[in-house]
Amino acid sequence: MDFLLSELPELPEVERVVSHWRAVDPTFSRAVGMGVRLSAALGRLGVQLGLQESWVDSLAVLRAAVALAPDESAHINNLAVMLERADQTPSAIRYVQYSLSLDPAQIDSWIFLGNLRRKRADLAGAAAAYEAAIARETNSPLAWQGLGFVRKDQLRPEEAITCFITCMRQSAPTAPLLSVLGQLYYQAGKFDKARDAYVAAVETDDVSAGYRRMHREMQFICAVIAGEPIDGAMEAYKADAIAHPAPDDKAIGQVLANTFSLLSAYGYLEAAMRVGSKRVELDPHNATAAYLLAAVSGDASIERSPDTYLVEYFDAFSDGFDEQLVKTLGYDIPEKLGFLLAALVSNNARLNVLDAGCGTGLCGPWVRSFSRTLVGVDLSPRMLEQARRRGVYDRLVCDELTAFLSKSAGVFDVIVAADVVIYFGNLTALASALAVALTPGGLLAFSTERATQGNHQLLTSGRFAHLPHYIRAVMDADFEHVHSEPTTVRLEALTLLDGDLFIFRRKPV
Repeated sequence: MDFLLSELPELPEVERVVSHWRAVDPTFSRAVGMGVRLSAALGRLGVQLGLQESWVDSLAVLRAAVALAPDESAHINNLAVMLERADQTPSAIRYVQYSLSLDPAQIDSWIFLGNLRRKRADLAGAAAAYEAAIARETNSPLAWQGLGFVRKDQLRPEEAITCFITCMRQSAPTAPLLSVLGQLYYQAGKFDKARDAYVAAVETDDVSAGYRRMHREMQFICAVIAGEPIDGAMEAYKADAIAHPAPDDKAIGQVLANTFSLLSAYGYLEAAMRVGSKRVELDPHNATAAYLLAAVSGDASIERSPDTYLVEYFDAFSDGFDEQLVKTLGYDIPEKLGFLLAALVSNNARLNVLDAGCGTGLCGPWVRSFSRTLVGVDLSPRMLEQARRRGVYDRLVCDELTAFLSKSAGVFDVIVAADVVIYFGNLTALASALAVALTPGGLLAFSTERATQGNHQLLTSGRFAHLPHYIRAVMDADFEHVHSEPTTVRLEALTLLDGDLFIFRRKPV
């Protein structure tokens, strides 16, 4: 850590700092005059200045204190705290690490280091810091809490649940932590435990409308799973709104939609069908409800997702799409396909590229570097609005994909389709349309979800899964197989979905 010490002021500068503050701060001057150790007086002054948000002065004074006593962890820790508050987190991390190198037994400093690293999205480093604190003090609630949030961020909910339970055994549970625990149980499909956590949150804080709403939703889900009639469960949900705004038809519709999604994702198919049937009964024109009910019911006659469903579903999902898919569910297919394609095109390539089913434009930045023109096509107008904001496309088109491809004979050198094939069951017509739009020798890159039976199967999610050998067979007429590999697509019900990535080359005409 010698490089840190080299950042500290040398003696002449320290003397200038002392002289200045003796002249302007009577309390500091009196402390020095009484013989208080200079580093201690500077340390106290630096903290006071920081509490007043005088960051520049605070940091200068604390650096002077550390320069005079470079082996005293208290001054180093105070400097690290003020660096973090002054939005200089990387420097704060370096100084707290230096402090811990002098005295590894500092529990609070390990926790602080974990907080700093988590702030910088260094989740592995944060976990290591919290674990170091726990190794030295097994009953530290703050360390267990910090580790719980890291495991939550790492999408490891079972471990996060264990951490939060351990934390709450060491100190009185708070409503926010109980709510987080409820959310984790909810995400894990443990709805009865989620309900109990939200009951405890409401008992701890009966003012929060958010806790009450989640409690009511968990009560509703548990009642449906237990086989209670949907109408009765709905009436109980409404009645639980006493002294709070009663849910309107839109709110009830959203509760039914959320419940259906959760039940189908976690395998409660009979309960999901009952909820889905009620959704269709209450809103017979809801294309999403009708289609997803058919999917959960196992309707084998469906060959592709209906356009009305795709528009309705993705228009509704557009605003939070990136946050939910990428950050929450760990979706990275655009990045993977972009890397595969970049390895196959020359460094100076400038190609006409189509982002098929472009959605919010997640693929755009990954293929822009080798694009002469980049076109995006999608059925959802609101998803296209999000794509337009990225500023990477030359043209965006609202159209059904196969129709657009059929009107674009020989236009594109590259077509990328991330999570698009999953809305088609039988791929014969789509493969032919893709062949029409690609130039001879053009590249096609896409992803699929892995089927477990048949060539393709309609999943309860409303998406289709395919077997790799079926993909290669259906593409063989017009394409050469270049590359394929297994992958994971995203989290669903806390399980990584298996899928495949494919690259094909258009055969000469």
